[in-house]
Amino acid sequence: MHDDIGLLQTPQRAQRHEIGRTGTGTHKRNVTTRGSIEAAVGQQRFRILSLHMDQPYLTGSIEEFPLAGVQDRQARRAARALLPWLQRYLDLLGNKSEAKFDISQIPRDPASLAYLAAIMAQIPMLEKQHLLSIATAAELLEGERAIYRRETALVRAMLTTEHPANSSSFSPN
Repeated sequence: MHDDIGLLQTPQRAQRHEIGRTGTGTHKRNVTTRGSIEAAVGQQRFRILSLHMDQPYLTGSIEEFPLAGVQDRQARRAARALLPWLQRYLDLLGNKSEAKFDISQIPRDPASLAYLAAIMAQIPMLEKQHLLSIATAAELLEGERAIYRRETALVRAMLTTEHPANSSSFSPN
């Protein structure tokens, strides 16, 4: 199935990626005199087949790009391996902000867990874009586990090396 898409940003300002998610618009906000940004809730993944520059806005043709292998044994195993890392990460963030996360509310099915983990990770958008381009659930979950291992270590290090507000790192030596 091929669909046509239109992006709200002008072609000169739009950052293009091969993989994206369809969205349901939630609100539109003018950010410059030349364009606007619409906030969207992602629905389905798609792959861009072609882009067209014949309009004052960017258009293109896309095809669906569903996450493969969501029911495979490898995906279920990778989901189980990600859960403790996600819990450690959320516990660290929750302890810092005095909020508790109920791990029983985290989905256990590989696709839902993979998408939730990608959303919750406090990582750069380019890294999230890379996650979006991964074809299989097992690979995505394994990649997220590596990210959460790294991010958990970073958060733990930041929390253990915090200085009191009155201390100074300045040394007269």
